[in-house]
Amino acid sequence: MSMMKSLIFIEPGKIEIVDKKIPDVGPNDALIKITTTTICGTDIHIFKGEYAVAKGLTIGHEPVGIIEKLGSAVMGYEEGQRVIAGAICPTFTSYASQDGFPSQDGGYLDADGRCSCHGYKATGGWRFGNHIDGTQAEYVLVPDAQANLCPVPDGLTDEQVLMCPDIMSTGFKGAENANIQIGDVVAIFAQGPIGLCATAGARIKARH
Repeated sequence: MSMMKSLIFIEPGKIEIVDKKIPDVGPNDALIKITTTTICGTDIHIFKGEYAVAKGLTIGHEPVGIIEKLGSAVMGYEEGQRVIAGAICPTFTSYASQDGFPSQDGGYLDADGRCSCHGYKATGGWRFGNHIDGTQAEYVLVPDAQANLCPVPDGLTDEQVLMCPDIMSTGFKGAENANIQIGDVVAIFAQGPIGLCATAGARIKARH
């Protein structure tokens, strides 16, 4: 099998399911067979044309799946293993990542991609469904897989880890960025899924 079904952006108000070639795997990549993914509010913004992405891009950035094929340089994982990959999947070799700001990694973009020379770019670390094909497909290619994959523990279902690639990690990172200390009192406005995860993260930080 060389083709897969993918959900792609056509134009504001229009997305389609099309056949796309299953990506080739480079030495630092992993090809993941998607078993579960979901729709983010950001995908709705893309659908409405409120956030611009390239025509034909596969959308989605919250993957749970099984490693179908591993690049030759990726260690510590094996084909057939259940994994997630973060919505933010930077290169980790850029200045932004090494400086502690992986979500702003624009170092992988070429000159036409608005950033080069290991530069900083707002939302640059978010690649799936933004700069590269995303996860609402049968397969997704995870770049820099050594750092961007995470194994799913035995006994946890796809549904139990589905919030980890974006919603949980976003909420927890918000709590980390707030520099919450033991005993602090924290107010978190709006208790949607990310707000709830920020609340959980704040409780953990305030107790430890």
